[in-house]
Amino acid sequence: MSYTPSVVSDSYIYEPKPRAPDGHSYRTNWQSEAADYELGGIIRIPLSQVERGFVNVENSWLNLTIADVTIAGAGFVADGVKMSYIGGSACFDQVNLISGGSYISHQTQYQSIYALNFINNTDVNNSLTNSITNNSAKPESGGGGTLYDAMEGNALPMTIGTGETSAVQTGTLTMSIPLMGILNGEKAIPLGLLTQESVIELYLTNDIKNIFFNAAANGTITGLGSATFTANFDAMIEVVSPNAFREIKAASAGNNNITTWSSTEQRASSNTILQAELNSDSLMEKQMLVTGVKPRKLLSIVSGCFQDNSSGNYDKWAVVQPWEKTNAGLQWAVGTMLYPPRKIANDAEIVKHVGACFNQESYTTQSNRYAHTTFSNRIHSASNAGIAKSNIVRSSCGLDFTSFDKEADGVDVSAVNILVGGNLKRGAVDAASNYQFVSVKRFGVLYSISPSGDWSVSY
Repeated sequence: MSYTPSVVSDSYIYEPKPRAPDGHSYRTNWQSEAADYELGGIIRIPLSQVERGFVNVENSWLNLTIADVTIAGAGFVADGVKMSYIGGSACFDQVNLISGGSYISHQTQYQSIYALNFINNTDVNNSLTNSITNNSAKPESGGGGTLYDAMEGNALPMTIGTGETSAVQTGTLTMSIPLMGILNGEKAIPLGLLTQESVIELYLTNDIKNIFFNAAANGTITGLGSATFTANFDAMIEVVSPNAFREIKAASAGNNNITTWSSTEQRASSNTILQAELNSDSLMEKQMLVTGVKPRKLLSIVSGCFQDNSSGNYDKWAVVQPWEKTNAGLQWAVGTMLYPPRKIANDAEIVKHVGACFNQESYTTQSNRYAHTTFSNRIHSASNAGIAKSNIVRSSCGLDFTSFDKEADGVDVSAVNILVGGNLKRGAVDAASNYQFVSVKRFGVLYSISPSGDWSVSY
């Protein structure tokens, strides 16, 4: 009888490592400083210290209620007031995490960032009633469906006033929503390493039209409206043993015993595309400066347009594509370098590049097919009825800069300006107002916690 000698040395000692650190977990609700808040208020939720504790952000979320909504306008009908398809995230202009008085995560134009992430990287099942994104609508209009169809389940129960000129909410709208950035995208927040207070700060929008819209054929909303909000952070806390805590610190310790780890953040900046430019009868090239932070590791830029919702008659956060469908000529200038080297020519290429920004790029023939509703130029109409509110196709543009770096580590833009340009052309329907062109940068950051417990971030 013969046998094959093992390729493993007799002196090799197999010692399995535990799959998880030793410890236990529990849930807690961190309450806001005030009992309730009005439009334009700032919700502050302090995170208390937990010895050897970590916030498991993958299993933590914000509990939010909206009550006492009062809206003035015209043409209110039963079930005619709809919530934005981005759900409770439409309530916040800004979401921050502050530690020791310094911003660790600082996200302005929060609704725009959420909308661009939502339409490009959200499974449709997240829209179902009992999901964590309860009250979000489908991220796309498929099978001939429309935005109005997608919003059917999100009507706000209201009592309509005399003459259909006012509406008052009945009951309370309750939801649980994820928070972007370090409050959702990390593995954990290391509370046990901090010595100073950490606070979640949420800036409520000051205009009810940023949250709800009047979907009736000729309905409008006037004024800022009013509403009452309550919020708490529903967190899972992981508490590890003293030995596990020592191992965690040792694994991430750098120079001078500073605990460090790398991650990514997103920041938004905006420009204006004028209505006259959008409605020009001829092809027009438009170039804009992408402002904001200048990181050393720029990973991607994703952009989309949002129309002014002064009449309150459509979803404020429906993302509109401003570039010419068959002759986009879309390109980013980073200093003296052009990305991509050849201009993005058409809608199919725009969709492909955006997919790469969210790691959704695929080279199969099946995955490279997309519905005709994926892309459209300017659907917002000057009319109150029909296409203006009920068929807003959501689309964006973007570029993955890691594909142009040999180490896939991003592009250093710390000392250069970024310009984005392409061709605008009037669509089948005129734009009703100026567009806000929002660009979201995703970039690498380094988090650091000193031995004294001070938390900082660099990029």
